[in-house]
Amino acid sequence: WTLPNPRKAYAAWRDLLRPDGEMAIIDGNYYLDLYDEDYRRRMRYLESVKQGRNYGLHAQTNVGNVDFDIIREIARDLPMSRERRPAWDVAALMGVGMTDIHVKSLDKEQYSILTENGIAELPSMFVVCARMPTGSSPYMDAVSYPLIDDSSLARFAESEGSEDGVLSVLKALSDTRRVKTVKALLSGRMSVQQISYVTACSQSLASHNLIILRKAGLVGTEKSGREVLYHLTDRYRTQIVLEMCELMSERGRGSEGEKGSRQPDRNHDVARQDVYG
Repeated sequence: WTLPNPRKAYAAWRDLLRPDGEMAIIDGNYYLDLYDEDYRRRMRYLESVKQGRNYGLHAQTNVGNVDFDIIREIARDLPMSRERRPAWDVAALMGVGMTDIHVKSLDKEQYSILTENGIAELPSMFVVCARMPTGSSPYMDAVSYPLIDDSSLARFAESEGSEDGVLSVLKALSDTRRVKTVKALLSGRMSVQQISYVTACSQSLASHNLIILRKAGLVGTEKSGREVLYHLTDRYRTQIVLEMCELMSERGRGSEGEKGSRQPDRNHDVARQDVYG
């Protein structure tokens, strides 16, 4: 954030790594509100929720009673104060040849906005992890799967994963009407009657589907007067799951189409006739 040339610094840090070495960047968009209207609205919202502007990490560690107004003025001239991160970091790390890049938000209070391309999360604090390629290029690392040794295989077999939770979500989404229910709830809260109308089924079946979605952790409830309304427990991540399923389905249909579009090889057919009479 305070470095005069962060991209050059990332390249220098990369040079310190051995193949398969990892880099972690923990930082935040602390002063992006100076230049970005979306982050300005984010700051105002969180200030109203927390009832005060200095509630974050800087305030908690402000032992010397630093004047944040002075810090904000300094931040105006720093190069990273204008960049949306961690998107910038991902592009910069890819540019210097890092691979296997992962991003995670460290915010306790999530904040999302609706864009032309769907819902987008605006993170403040985040961590970005990246790895030095083991092969000749990040591309080779991406297209070649690593060989699993015996010790890793034993560790995978003994590890206690979250298979039950994954299976519960996949089972909940294995029904057309339940998927349609989830898609409808992306637009907002709904009653059983409204969901019944959208999914073209009886209210009893709609209630049954909602129970399954609730058990899977996808749907929650709240009361509005005498009426019970249903909502998605995590709208952003649910949308990601649906989009990934659609993408994988499109790829599957594409590969099937390629197989079906292959024309018979006349020379091959003739050769088969010669061999088998």
